[in-house]
Amino acid sequence: MFRQRINNIFIDYRHRFVSSPASYAMAALSGIIFALIMFIMVADVTMRYLFSAPIFGASEIIEFVMVFAIMLALPHCAATDSHIRVDIFDKKLGRKGQNLADIFSGIVSMVVLGFLCYRTILKGAEAYEYQDLTALLKLPLWPLYGIIVVGMAGYFLVLFRKVVSLILKDTK
Repeated sequence: MFRQRINNIFIDYRHRFVSSPASYAMAALSGIIFALIMFIMVADVTMRYLFSAPIFGASEIIEFVMVFAIMLALPHCAATDSHIRVDIFDKKLGRKGQNLADIFSGIVSMVVLGFLCYRTILKGAEAYEYQDLTALLKLPLWPLYGIIVVGMAGYFLVLFRKVVSLILKDTK
């Protein structure tokens, strides 16, 4: 029984991996970025406490690349259903009601993500036009807005695929 359950989980995960190579690649890049963040943080703390010479701008670098790490991981998180899900009413709704609730929440999420993408594009264009920079290292801010749009657009596409799949499954 236990072995069968593990095999089902593995097979299901492999299917998701194959069906979404772009989201997997983005998540892998996110993992590399998180490793870079840990390296910078350890190096900064070590330099600060052993040599009284912290890495200049380490906290700003970490803040900057954290946006990349989170937004790149977002589509894969959605594709593999790894995000937090509140399932208080799932049993009471039944299978059909749960599918309708998932369709509704997916559509609402796509509308919100579409609006956020639009606003982020405008804000990124404004940051590019005015050459907005970080305070300490003077790094341009517009690439952050670009990666936020990429992450949210990827999440939008995953949601679109799921909603269409649920609608087609519901009509059968």
